[in-house]
Amino acid sequence: MTKSYIPTIDISSLIENNFETQSAFKTIKKIEKACINIGFFQITGHGINLKEINKTCEVGNKFFNLSDNDKRKLSPKKWNKKK
Repeated sequence: MTKSYIPTIDISSLIENNFETQSAFKTIKKIEKACINIGFFQITGHGINLKEINKTCEVGNKFFNLSDNDKRKLSPKKWNKKK
């Protein structure tokens, strides 16, 4: 049986060095590999504090817990064409 997991990639080398170091290049390759092999990944080293992350998650959870009708009210008009 194969192990399945979500790759975790530290992107601090990209933020600190403007993509111009060997370390940043290796990070980019890790991102590429995760996208190709898994389809997604999670990141660390981004500098966003946990309080802000939690606030963002709360907003997302509130939205996804809305009824479909309420979600449609918030979506772009091009997705809500009347029949």
